[in-house]
Amino acid sequence: MNDNVTILGRVGADPKRSETTSGVTVVNFRVASPQRRFDAKSQTWIETGANTQIR
Repeated sequence: MNDNVTILGRVGADPKRSETTSGVTVVNFRVASPQRRFDAKSQTWIETGANTQIR
């Protein structure tokens, strides 16, 4: 089974490819994606910082 995921952001470090003991290829990378919220009063999107995840 293959899953497709779209992430909008910036890669924080070079991706590292490895293989599990059962032969499955895995890629680990850091990504920072922007956090936004919609301000109903001003009817605009507001940037509130970055959401950094490590995988």
